[in-house]
Amino acid sequence: DGPACVPGALIARDESQAGAISLLRNIAAQLQVRKDNVPESLFSRLFRADESPVVPEGLYLWGGVGRGKTWLMDWFYQSVPIEDKIRLHFHRFIQLLHQQMQGLPPGVNTLHAVVKQFAQQYRLLCLDEFQVGDIGDAMLLQGVLKNLFQDGVTLVTTSNREPGHLYKGGVLRDQMLVSIRLLEKHCEIFHLEGGVDYRMEHKTDQQDWFILSNDPQVEQKLEDWFITLSSGTVTSNARLEINKRVLPVHRYSASCAWLDFEQLCMGPRAVSDYIQLAERFTGLIVSSVPVLHEALESAARRFMNLVDELYDRRVRLVLVADAHLPDLYRGDALSFEFQRTLSRLHEMHSAAYIDAREAARYV
Repeated sequence: DGPACVPGALIARDESQAGAISLLRNIAAQLQVRKDNVPESLFSRLFRADESPVVPEGLYLWGGVGRGKTWLMDWFYQSVPIEDKIRLHFHRFIQLLHQQMQGLPPGVNTLHAVVKQFAQQYRLLCLDEFQVGDIGDAMLLQGVLKNLFQDGVTLVTTSNREPGHLYKGGVLRDQMLVSIRLLEKHCEIFHLEGGVDYRMEHKTDQQDWFILSNDPQVEQKLEDWFITLSSGTVTSNARLEINKRVLPVHRYSASCAWLDFEQLCMGPRAVSDYIQLAERFTGLIVSSVPVLHEALESAARRFMNLVDELYDRRVRLVLVADAHLPDLYRGDALSFEFQRTLSRLHEMHSAAYIDAREAARYV
């Protein structure tokens, strides 16, 4: 899962991925991927249209962690030579909708207006990590999906859950069922089967990026990491302003910030805060990460959101925690979702990820 994977190796040994490629190829045909003046890349050839393609309006690609969902979607996105397309993490898409609705005058059907404007700009929307964590998002999605599909936007999205399990057990889940039916009506639902987590096959670098709190050399290791990841002037015991709110930090430079888990995940922090951090810094050090259990579910969810944003922006992450990584989460509610976080953390410290962190960004 992720652009750092090697295309030929994955496709050659994974029949389920080949099935997903066939569907993506047909969607690409619908979007007129073949143009005489566009050179054919590997994936252009893979996505070349069949003579009589049966094209779904969209694709909902779901499966276990590390199966290659994000990687397939990203390569498809890069291979479709149209200008009116956009690729976003699901969290950012929701944030973008809220921001644009706030800018409209009273009395306007804000959601309809925003989605209509979006549909006028884009024919293809690629969403990574489709997940619904609260009733607000569940209610918002009804109108969003309805209007997107009515206006002819093609949706390609990835998720760790099949549509019927989205927001499972959530408050007022009936509000989500309308969105699930829309996804099932307008998208091909494809299960990327298999148990191989390709992220875990990456060889990680040998540097000690995950440090136990009781390590006798923890302070020296943190100092070394901060020096490694930093550039420019260093400011100590400072306060950053993130989304007009103060975030205390131990130190920060032009490229790296060092702060505590409590400040970052225990308080009222939003995904937009993590987006700003990921856009501002190429390295982040987070110390004093506790064992996450039932009493810290909200903090655990924020931590998962943080990792998603850092992963998406290729940010280096160093952690100091009270338990080994596999034992960091000991609750039940998020045990399924946390596996994705563990998988992403592993890949984030592979040589391929580190080499690619300065690659082109999508948004």
